[in-house]
Amino acid sequence: MKLSKLYSSDAKFKMVKFNPEFNVVLGEVTNESNLSQDAHNLGKSTLIALIDFMLLKELKKGHFLKKSIFSDYVFYLEILLNSGKYVTIKRAVAKNTKISILLHEESLDARECINWDYEDMPLTGTDENNPKIVLNRLLNFDILPNQEYRKTTGYFLRTQDDYKDIFKLQKHQGKDVDWKPILFELLGFSSEHMVNKYNIETEISIKEQLIDKVKDEFKVDAGERDKINGLIDIANEKKKETETWLDKFDFYQKEVGLNREAIEIVETSIAKLNTERYNLQFELQQIEESLKVKVNYNLEEVLSIYKEVGILFPDQLVKEYEELIEFNQKVSEERMKYLAIAKKSKTERLLQLDKELSSQNEKRKELLAVLRGTNTFEKYNIYRNDLINVEREIERYYAELNSIDHVKLIQEDINKLKGSLEKETSLLYQQIEESTSIYKRIRKDFHDYVFEILGNNAMISLNINGSGNVDFMATFYNLDNEETEEGLGHTYKKLLCACFDLAIIKNYIGNSFYRFIYHDGCLESLDPRKQKKYLDLVRRVSREYNIQYILTCLSSDIPNDDKYKISETEIAVELTDAEDDSGRLFGFSF
Repeated sequence: MKLSKLYSSDAKFKMVKFNPEFNVVLGEVTNESNLSQDAHNLGKSTLIALIDFMLLKELKKGHFLKKSIFSDYVFYLEILLNSGKYVTIKRAVAKNTKISILLHEESLDARECINWDYEDMPLTGTDENNPKIVLNRLLNFDILPNQEYRKTTGYFLRTQDDYKDIFKLQKHQGKDVDWKPILFELLGFSSEHMVNKYNIETEISIKEQLIDKVKDEFKVDAGERDKINGLIDIANEKKKETETWLDKFDFYQKEVGLNREAIEIVETSIAKLNTERYNLQFELQQIEESLKVKVNYNLEEVLSIYKEVGILFPDQLVKEYEELIEFNQKVSEERMKYLAIAKKSKTERLLQLDKELSSQNEKRKELLAVLRGTNTFEKYNIYRNDLINVEREIERYYAELNSIDHVKLIQEDINKLKGSLEKETSLLYQQIEESTSIYKRIRKDFHDYVFEILGNNAMISLNINGSGNVDFMATFYNLDNEETEEGLGHTYKKLLCACFDLAIIKNYIGNSFYRFIYHDGCLESLDPRKQKKYLDLVRRVSREYNIQYILTCLSSDIPNDDKYKISETEIAVELTDAEDDSGRLFGFSF
């Protein structure tokens, strides 16, 4: 896999065309007052972040493309596959989680393309709808085939932050298991035992935390099992005694007929009596009101009224009215008589109800007094509570025993896991001891490249640390095989990283894998003699092994020697600090 070209929907953006071997992203500072400013203002270092974005790195907070001025940009990255075909990746800033991919036979400009092989695939998609999975399949790497291509991208696309450690990239902020097995495989080893070891260590850690949690919850120790069994025996004896007394009490209770059912019957009877009493009281009140009503009929008053208004009241009508008055008086007398009889009957029933209620209430009082107030039942309640407490106590003791057994089983699992861990560690030792041919070649090339540039001996090595895990080391050493401090400076670390990446990619050139390396600023701060040797090395290696090597640098970092002059064909893109900003990567400053 090599980079072919990078371009944008915006015409101001400088198209970057990569040639197959040695490339330079050249920064030209013409205004001497700008020499004190960061060179990345030209876009030289921004370019590597953009390429990483186009290789489907997720866009996170702080990325330069998060600025609103880039919201309308659409970028295209053309890749040359190891098969000889091309792939173009299209990615917009505004909809940066939607990726389109086009597979084509020849290099082309895809800005006018309408029909994409894969269009607007979401980065969060699954299976064949995920652009990373699609690109992984198209790249068809046979090195680390079970890993996603982005797992190793950082070794061949090194930013300034990736020079701090040769082996651990800036993105490797998580656990060692997330990156060490991958690097171990890159060095030619199988990562099976390493991964197994990490997984076993994780499982042991989880189980040890579980043991601590159980011990903290129950406050028990495995050595207290016999003590707890003794406490259970004592508690069971107490339970047996309490149950015996309660059994005797239950027998007595049945004999005297005192139970909750009897109380409920009395309560129901009282409720019915109270209802009947309330109804009787209401009816008696109505009768009393009716008895107070009296009807008076005065014929003389009626005749007087008629006479005053001058109306004749006939004799026949007078007679009929007198008969009506007499009839109504008889009816009223009969009604009063009936009401008096009803009042007497209901009053007698009310008195009877009061007696029955008094009797039932007394009965209820006696029953409740027996159940609540006697010494026998008070003692019963005490024993019943004792039984509940002792049963809870026994349950707690058994829970403690179960926790001890649980801890014991977990500890047995841990012991077995530690046995497996020891075995995997031993196999890991054996792997390193036996080494591999690819590792030996990478180590030799690393030494040779460093020596060619610096004239110093350097070596990569694998050490097993105190935890039995692999540490990756890169050190300088003298003729007495003593480690020196030369590799501690940032400038030398850059060179060690560059030589390591070259050694890796050179030894996989016959496989389907990355065939490009992008190093940002390796010439900076180097002695001119070492700059020349560095340029000699990367030019030669890229030419001999068909490796695409991309270097970013300022023109002032190039040795002042015709032999090391950067040719037009070697310049992927030239960036300048022209006053109108037209020489910058995006055609403007930001």
